[in-house]
Amino acid sequence: MNFGEMFGGVSRRSAVLIGLTIGFGFLHHIDHVLRVDHSGWPFRPEVNPFTFSLLAYLILLFALFGPRRLFWLRWVLLLLGVAFTIFAHTVLETPRCSTRCGLTTTAAIHRTTARTICLGSNLKPLGRQPSSFR
Repeated sequence: MNFGEMFGGVSRRSAVLIGLTIGFGFLHHIDHVLRVDHSGWPFRPEVNPFTFSLLAYLILLFALFGPRRLFWLRWVLLLLGVAFTIFAHTVLETPRCSTRCGLTTTAAIHRTTARTICLGSNLKPLGRQPSSFR
């Protein structure tokens, strides 16, 4: 069985890129779980956008291992998944919203982390800290 047959016609480069995307996505979701206030079911009782974002793994796995006869459907779903991810992180969950939402429970952790990084790298903290560290 050659590489193309193993991944339903997907090239080696595409398979590596999809694999890297799964890895980075997994790290991103671990970050949300560790921040507690940014996760939902199955880690917390409520269903929220985090829960639905886990569907990205189904889309990525289908794009990687789906049948050859559904090759174009796999890529269309992958494209829609990428488009929704970009939309969600630029319109629904902007960087300003992300830092504001995380301030309530993680402000002390951010301050401690910022000070530790500054001390560990022998950098003097700037006179003004970013809003997420206040």
